[in-house]
Amino acid sequence: MTFETYLKKLGVLFVEQGYGLDLRPPASEAQIAALEASLGFVLDPALRTAWQVADGSQTGISLFTRHGFLENFDFLSVDEVLEERRSWAAMARRYAGYAEPVPRDERIAAGWFLPEWVPFARFGGGELILMQDHAPSNPGQAVQIIAFVHDPDTMEYVAKNFDGFLQGSLETILEDPEEFFFSFDA
Repeated sequence: MTFETYLKKLGVLFVEQGYGLDLRPPASEAQIAALEASLGFVLDPALRTAWQVADGSQTGISLFTRHGFLENFDFLSVDEVLEERRSWAAMARRYAGYAEPVPRDERIAAGWFLPEWVPFARFGGGELILMQDHAPSNPGQAVQIIAFVHDPDTMEYVAKNFDGFLQGSLETILEDPEEFFFSFDA
């Protein structure tokens, strides 16, 4: 599912629930190029397109959830991605040697934070972070979606790519839209 299709379907739900799907204006090509320069690699076209459509969601407007969970994730702007990466890189030094309480999914490489992980959505001020993984371990796939889950701190596999993530997110929201939109009133 493309980001544009996702937004059209999600927009219908927003209207049905009495909300507007307010997004930030698109990121500029210069902003996206700066992000790619910082990463040292080209973004996955599906995620790149999302920022070309909207440079994140407005404050208090969630766009995503993980398939099977009702956690509302805000779509990060390009600038927020850069900020999140700086924060993760600083934390990674403090967590060198950290052992997760449960063995990590074999598709996700070891490490607290890898430079090839691109955060794109946040829940609860950083309690959960969704990232696109450009450095998976074998048998993982480049551009798979992974999640940092706090308490206990773990990395979890979410979807094989951004389009698959969007499909799972929409399916979960459609199963219980009232629950997804509940936090909008909080």
